[in-house]
Amino acid sequence: MVIMIGRFQPFHSGHFIGLDSILKKFNAREIEIIVVQKIGNIDLYKNPIPLDLNVKYLRECLSEKYGNTYDIKVFGVYYRNYLDILLKLINFFSYDKSKKYILVTADIKRLIMFKITSILYKLFGINLRIFYLPRVTSGTKIRESIRRGELDYFKYIPCPKDEIIYYINAPAGIRTRVAGLEGPHPTTRRRVHITKKY
Repeated sequence: MVIMIGRFQPFHSGHFIGLDSILKKFNAREIEIIVVQKIGNIDLYKNPIPLDLNVKYLRECLSEKYGNTYDIKVFGVYYRNYLDILLKLINFFSYDKSKKYILVTADIKRLIMFKITSILYKLFGINLRIFYLPRVTSGTKIRESIRRGELDYFKYIPCPKDEIIYYINAPAGIRTRVAGLEGPHPTTRRRVHITKKY
């Protein structure tokens, strides 16, 4: 089983390229995408897409891309710190210890953290390989370019949805006139302090 973890702000073509290569390399049939979002003072400029919407978007996007080829699940996880992520991930692994898990991340800090703590996971009987996915492109560059109107985002966002693009252009709570967007945000953001499985 391939487990891909990240903020996915937004989920872009670099993620798809990486996921495709991992699926082919390991001949995996199951995919779990874990979208993480920190609890507390969220930087809405860096994390404009709310967790609930992001999970829904990823489900739709992966379904469009892969159809029934793979067994795909998408989860959203709120976390307080890196230790909190580690403990919450044990819940994803421990339900079937006979499986081989491939955890994929493009974040160097998470890579180091998972490599160090893979010893802890082995104590729980979890067969886990950590795989670093080099960044093909950056969510930060995509967000900034879209906000400046310099990027044809259809090239980089595989399943562009109006609401996702709106959140990137006009993060909730931030007054902006970027790309002609003005006025109140279409939805209000709720903060939930629990792990959510969808």
